[in-house]
Amino acid sequence: MLPRLLTSALLFSFVAFASAVPNIRILIEGDDYCNDQSILRIRQMIKEAKTLAQSAIDTLYRPNVEKSSGFVALFGPNANPKDIADKHFAPVNILPDSPAFVVTVKRLTENDLTFTCPPYGDPKDNKARMSTRNWVDGDGHDQRNNLIRIFPNSFEYDVPDSKGSHKVDTLPLQKAVEAAIAKTWFDEKAVPMAFTLVHEVQHADVIIGAENHCLDVAFIDDKGKTVKAYGLQQIQKKITNEEKVKNAQNYAWFAFLTLAQPELFTDDCQGNPGPIPHAAGLQEPLLVQDGIAPRAAEDTCKYIHGDFLNIVDTDGEF
Repeated sequence: MLPRLLTSALLFSFVAFASAVPNIRILIEGDDYCNDQSILRIRQMIKEAKTLAQSAIDTLYRPNVEKSSGFVALFGPNANPKDIADKHFAPVNILPDSPAFVVTVKRLTENDLTFTCPPYGDPKDNKARMSTRNWVDGDGHDQRNNLIRIFPNSFEYDVPDSKGSHKVDTLPLQKAVEAAIAKTWFDEKAVPMAFTLVHEVQHADVIIGAENHCLDVAFIDDKGKTVKAYGLQQIQKKITNEEKVKNAQNYAWFAFLTLAQPELFTDDCQGNPGPIPHAAGLQEPLLVQDGIAPRAAEDTCKYIHGDFLNIVDTDGEF
C-alpha cells in the first residue's frame, strides 16, 4: 500500500492531466501491425514499465533522497525529486495494461497514441529498439500521428553460436534485475522492453506533456564523434547536471537502479537499508536470490561511479 501522502500526490498529479488522457491503442493491421505474440509482449512491457515507474516514485518520495549519491549522480544536486516523480514517472501509469486495438493510424487525433511494430528492413531497426513520433513531427503531406514504434530489436536479439547465431527474447524485467544484481548482464541487447518504454515515455508529449519533453542528449567523445548519452557512465559523466534532467535515458536508468541497487538512493548512500521488500510486479526479494548475498553498502555505493558499468554500457539507440 502506498503512503497516504504519496497516494494523494499522485491523485493530484493525475487530476492535473486527466482531461487530456490519451487514447492508447495497438495497431493490428497494415504495414507496421503488431502480431499476436507482439501484443502479448507489449502488455507485459507496459505492466513492467509501471513496476519501474512505481519503484522510482516510491524512491523519489523518500526523505532526503536528493542527498543520495545515486540521485545526485543521475539528476544533479539541484533537481526536485517530487517534481521528477509527478512529471516523469506518474504519467507512465496512464498506460492501460491491455490497450485497445486500431486498424489504421489515419484520421487519428493529437490525443491518440498508437503502438506500432515496424518489420525488419525499416531504416532504423539496425540499432533502435523503439522510437517515438509526436504530433508536431508531421507537416505538409506527412501524416501527423503520435506513435511509439517498437522495432524487432526490442523483442529479440542475436546470440552467437556454432552455426553463426540464433535469436533470443530480450530479458523480462525480473530476469534483468536478477542479472544486474549478479553482474551478469553481459549484452546490451538484452535490455528489457520496459526499460526502453520508460525512456520513450519521456519523449511522448501526449503522455508526458510537451513542457516535460526530454531529449536524447549528445556529447562529443574523445574521438570528436557526436554520441548520444545512453550508457550509465555517459549519463553521469559526459553531460551537465542541467542536461541530465532533460535526458530521457537518465529516467530509465534511475527507475531500473531503484530495483537493482536501491542502496544508491539512501541518504548519502550510507548504511545498509536492511531487507528490500517485494517490489510490485516482481516475484522475489531483490537482494537475495539464487544464492546471491547482499553487498555491503560501502561496496554498492561505488557501483554507480564505475563498477556498475560492467553490467551494460549501451551505445545503441533507444
